Amino acid sequence: MGNTGLIVANELYASRHVPLGHTLARLGVTNCVITSYQAQQFPLRTKFDYVLADVPCSGEGTFRRIHSRSEYRETEDKAFLPDLQKKILTRGYQALKRGGFLLYSTCTYNPDENEGVVSHLLEKFDAEILPIHADTLELEEGVSQWRDKRYDERVKGAARFYPHRINSVGFFMARIRKPR
Repeated sequence: MGNTGLIVANELYASRHVPLGHTLARLGVTNCVITSYQAQQFPLRTKFDYVLADVPCSGEGTFRRIHSRSEYRETEDKAFLPDLQKKILTRGYQALKRGGFLLYSTCTYNPDENEGVVSHLLEKFDAEILPIHADTLELEEGVSQWRDKRYDERVKGAARFYPHRINSVGFFMARIRKPR
């Protein structure tokens, strides 16, 4: 962006504001403000050209980075994650200007947290899934079926990145556009 426009970085936890500020300064970013809202309740006073929704997730894609299974996020609240993710994605979409772009991302493989969440958005809104271009990374398309569940066919336009193919953690991305 060349320090033009305004970046709003919403980080719920105040303890992360200082490290985030240091990272922004190190990168030479001077056009950013940090807010601390619950993402699913982010105020809709302003509409944005771009939204990045990097949502809380079960973190299955980070197994490779974690030293032991016991460090993995074993929580009873995994079941609530897709509902929270749907609320955050919906709010991010509502915050977009017409013609704006939203990138939804997780570091998990779980289709309920990925394609299921994106399918939910597609059912509620006239949203478009756009292809992810990652010329130097090998990716797989999104899945439209998993176990006994079927998702909107358009989620195949999303991208799954697997650790053994990219020598990194695994993650999921969906590039979404709000029509004009």
